[in-house]
Amino acid sequence: MNKFRNLVFTTLVLVILGVIGLPRVAVANDNNDLENDIIRSAVTLWWVVFNNPDACVEDGGEVSPNFCDGPDLRRPEVEPAVLYGTGQVTQSDGSVALIGPLYRTPDSIGGAFDPPIEIDPNDLNTGLRNPLGAEIHLIVRSHGPILPSKLVEQLNSFDGGCRRQIPRPNIPNRPGDCTNVNFAIHAPIPGEADSTSDVYTYDLKRAPGATSRLFRNEESVRAILNTTIEARRSD
Repeated sequence: MNKFRNLVFTTLVLVILGVIGLPRVAVANDNNDLENDIIRSAVTLWWVVFNNPDACVEDGGEVSPNFCDGPDLRRPEVEPAVLYGTGQVTQSDGSVALIGPLYRTPDSIGGAFDPPIEIDPNDLNTGLRNPLGAEIHLIVRSHGPILPSKLVEQLNSFDGGCRRQIPRPNIPNRPGDCTNVNFAIHAPIPGEADSTSDVYTYDLKRAPGATSRLFRNEESVRAILNTTIEARRSD
């Protein structure tokens, strides 16, 4: 009877671990090399919206010299917004597809409003007011190795599971470490509803193999961003 109970307990543990999807444990081959030392990470996508980009005055730097930048988020005339997009867990090779829509904020909601998840209380959040004409930045944030007890928080909030903000462009590889890892910029193109953009790391390099696409209509925008977060196991 005890053997049967132990077997049932072991089976339940294996099933639970499989459902939760704990970080993959690296496996050593015959030469004692690690076949895969990439850690599965919790990742979120964030919308940074500049509804009136013509009112931006900041220089976005080397990658985006003609685009809006962080300080423009505090300019009411820009009608900016910072909003949650979606959250996913990376695959065993570090790849992740972040897909999500953002719908136009009804005109009945006037002025600034509290976003679903507050990032900086000094930033203005007017929602998405101009789907076809807004300049949209997509921010990919890593919340470090997935933590089963905090996974819902990691995938649904800006600081979910975070105990320490590490300097960019480092990739979080320890529990509790977080930082923004990738970004893409989609400027409005007259007469074009869809656009593609390079994806960059925060040392201003193109992220290898990463792609970002944005689809617009009068009522919403939809993003599809594919990237790879190579959070490697540290000794």
